[in-house]
Amino acid sequence: MILLAKDLYIIQGSEYVLAHLGQTSTSNTIFNANFLRQACGMSDKGVDRLGSELEETPEYFQRKNYLAAAPLYAWSSSVIHRYLAGRGAHKLSQRFETNLRDRIRTYHDSSVSDSVVLSDFHDFFTSYVTAALLDSMCGKGLLAKNPTFTQAFWTFCDSLPIFMKRTPRIPASQAYKARDEVIAAVQTWQTWASDNFDADTTPLDDDGDDPFWGSKFFRERFSTFVFEMGFDARDMASMELGFLFG
Repeated sequence: MILLAKDLYIIQGSEYVLAHLGQTSTSNTIFNANFLRQACGMSDKGVDRLGSELEETPEYFQRKNYLAAAPLYAWSSSVIHRYLAGRGAHKLSQRFETNLRDRIRTYHDSSVSDSVVLSDFHDFFTSYVTAALLDSMCGKGLLAKNPTFTQAFWTFCDSLPIFMKRTPRIPASQAYKARDEVIAAVQTWQTWASDNFDADTTPLDDDGDDPFWGSKFFRERFSTFVFEMGFDARDMASMELGFLFG
C-alpha cells in the first residue's frame, strides 16, 4: 500500500507480528526508536540519525555481522557492553559498594538509633541506593548540580507507560515535568563536565575515568556523538537518560 507517496506495510496476525519483531534488526530499531522518541524526548532528527543505515561509525569500530542493527545502534551497543562487562563492571561494582557504604553510614549517623531503622524503604532506595549508583557511574557532578534528580528520575521511570502510550501532557503534567527535569539535569551535568575536563590537566585513574564525567564511557560517547558527529546536546542527554533507565 502507498500512503502519501510512501510505502506502508500492514502486518496482521499475532504469529506474523511476533516473527517480524523477532528479527534483531527490526525489533531493535522499532523499540529503540519508540523508546528514545516517546519516553526520553529525543528529537525526530536524532532518532532518525540513530536508525539510519547511512551513518558512519568511528573508524576503530569493527561492526559484527551478528549485530543486525543500524550502524550507530550497533556501535553504541558494543560500547555499552564493554562498559558493563569484565573489568568495567568490576570497577563499577566496587565504586557502587563504596558509595553505598558511605551513604548508609551517613544515614546511620543521622539516626537516633544504634541500628539502621528504615521507616520508608522506597524513600531510602530512591535517595540513597540510587544516588550511590549514579555517583558510581557519573561521578559527583550530576547530583551535586541537580540535588532533586533521584526523585524526578523515579517519577520518570514510573511514568514509562504514560510516555509509551503518548498520553497528552495536560492530564500527565507531573510525568512530563519530571522528564523535562531529568533531561535538563543530564544536559547541565554533561555541559559542565565538557567545559571543565581538560585532556592535558584533568587527573585520570588507571581506567581513564575522571572526576567530572565519572566514567570515560560518558566522556567518550559525548565526544563522539556531539563533537564528532554533530548530535544536539539535548538529544545526547535524552540518549544517556535512556541508558540510565536501563
